[in-house]
Amino acid sequence: MKIESLMIENISKKLNEGYELNSISIRMFKGEILGILGKMDSGVFTLSGILSGDISYDQGSISLYERLVEADSSEKMMQSGIYHITSTPKLNINFTVAESLCITTPSNIKKKWVTHKIMLKEARDILLRYRLNVDPNKKTYQLKPYECSIIEIIRAVTMNCEVIILENVLHPHAQDANKEYYRLLMDLSAAGKTIVIIGTDLKTPIKISDRIILMRDGRVDGIFHKDRFDSAAVSRMLDPLSQIGNSRENSHIPEGPKILELKNIEIEGYNIDYAFVRAGEAVGFVDGLGNAFQPVAKLLNGEEKIGKEIWLQGMPVKLRSRRDAVSNGIGYITKFNSKQMILDHMTIEDNILLMKYKLYNKFGFIDRKWCDFASTEYLEEYHIPGGFSKLLPSQVDSRTRAFIPRIKWGAVKPKLVVMFNVFANMDSMMKADVYEYIDKLRKNGVGFVFCVSAGDDLMDICDRLYIVDRDEGLRIYDNSSGRKSND
Repeated sequence: MKIESLMIENISKKLNEGYELNSISIRMFKGEILGILGKMDSGVFTLSGILSGDISYDQGSISLYERLVEADSSEKMMQSGIYHITSTPKLNINFTVAESLCITTPSNIKKKWVTHKIMLKEARDILLRYRLNVDPNKKTYQLKPYECSIIEIIRAVTMNCEVIILENVLHPHAQDANKEYYRLLMDLSAAGKTIVIIGTDLKTPIKISDRIILMRDGRVDGIFHKDRFDSAAVSRMLDPLSQIGNSRENSHIPEGPKILELKNIEIEGYNIDYAFVRAGEAVGFVDGLGNAFQPVAKLLNGEEKIGKEIWLQGMPVKLRSRRDAVSNGIGYITKFNSKQMILDHMTIEDNILLMKYKLYNKFGFIDRKWCDFASTEYLEEYHIPGGFSKLLPSQVDSRTRAFIPRIKWGAVKPKLVVMFNVFANMDSMMKADVYEYIDKLRKNGVGFVFCVSAGDDLMDICDRLYIVDRDEGLRIYDNSSGRKSND
């Protein structure tokens, strides 16, 4: 008889006019490995954020072994027995492996003194028990990325957590690392732990999951059991590339000058032999599974530092920092509630004019009266009251907050705007605002690069789609016709 472990009942999360999650109910069982999968805008990551304690929900309940869970912080979730792990582990980089495992062990916390010798012995015993060949004396920053995630999984076990949630931890191309994950997760499953794999990739979880739950538009769209698992059917449901070209009626592709050219760029093991963006054109970059291809976004934002030249308006440049990107006319926007986009301790006015401030600081003066005037003009251009300029971002609604990065880049007047997963957590009204913003800038000759998971949002906007695949190389789709192109 199956024993129910984690119960998510009628969880809803409303955002302005629409729902990120609409009455989600999922039952999980002791010893089960469950995959919860969907496209980027399906609600999977909102659900993952709720289970981590980082995102609040409007209604519903979460219970673990019939005990209600207070899901308002990651600490309370861990205390309740639910441990959430992302691709960026939460390990202290100054700790050794032994310290990471043993300082969180309840039996050791109760002891008055915890010596290095005791920690080292217990860590070795734990690692041996799970057949892990990791040196307990190593600092966590010396580990490979997948080893950090594995240590964090074991850390969750030492904290007596009953449910372990992995968000985008398993990677479809990391086959050797995934073998380690598979073995460890199956051992933990056999020991009665509930394992939840959340993400957009189908290929990796299908090899290990007992059930796959497919999400779409904030709802559960299908449940597939291992003994009746039709991988071809689920692949078709998740396949973001099958309908390319069918949603776009406008077949016009701008014939303007090329703003951006990528020539023979090798990045994170992928090769882009040639890709370009014309003035007023929007192109998208996805990987072979249709997921947002983040390396291009990082490259154009000056974060990748690969040392290769890219071509902007016919001139070779190197983007070694964000300052390089901004000075070369490249704007960058990610999801509206990202801390990377907005500084919450500064007013809306100062957020908008921050980059211009840096320019003025070079000359040693800032005219506050001019700033007040300019910020009001920028806000009113987007139909936002000028008086909002003196407010903090936390004092306005989410829709207004979403405008701030766009207004900021409008003030800088970029030639190219890079958008990474910009539609995440947006309702239909906020997406309409983004479409209007994009159309306005495109008419003025601004080019757009989208690193957004393939779906209706991407298909509606992009003139051309670059699919960067290790196995098949660079595939190019003309989205106005849906045909493969060799341009």
